[in-house]
Amino acid sequence: MDDRVAGGSWGIWLTGDTRSVLERPERLPREADGAADAVIRVQVLGRPAILSVPEDQHVRASSVEFLTYLIARGGSAGQDEIVADLMPELPRRTAAQRMHTYTYNLRQIFARLGGGSDHLRLHRHRYVLDRAGFDVDLWTMLDAVADAGAAPDSQARLLALRRALDFAPARCTCGCAIIRTSYAGSTSTQ
Repeated sequence: MDDRVAGGSWGIWLTGDTRSVLERPERLPREADGAADAVIRVQVLGRPAILSVPEDQHVRASSVEFLTYLIARGGSAGQDEIVADLMPELPRRTAAQRMHTYTYNLRQIFARLGGGSDHLRLHRHRYVLDRAGFDVDLWTMLDAVADAGAAPDSQARLLALRRALDFAPARCTCGCAIIRTSYAGSTSTQ
């Protein structure tokens, strides 16, 4: 099973079987009735945010946290996993109500941005993001790392790693600054 779609272990990202980002079916535009839904842009590296949300649209901070959690899990997570990780102190019923509130808020946002109702689904007690409906910096970075692992030569590997580095925040969580130089793509950390 492809863990990028179903959640779970991240080991699949670095296998030699990975295809170029453009060849991956989950990254290709979908068409339904001749028209594709808008792609929702999300940033989770650095301060998490849903990009291009109209100012009059209310975005719950907890909804963004919930979306970020799903993204970090590869696009899906079971209700029990979410409760255990995000709301362990709440009774199960209260936690389920909050998840429904977060889902409702996210669906409103996605609808305002032109996305379809399938961007976030609840299927058999599992929340699932439609990966084709999102442009997520973390997923794009992981795709570039996977491309580097599957690259046929060092030139292609270097190009893929440079693409991945483009998504790195200016300061890592370890406190080191990433310095980008303009010559030959050299990059170093301090």
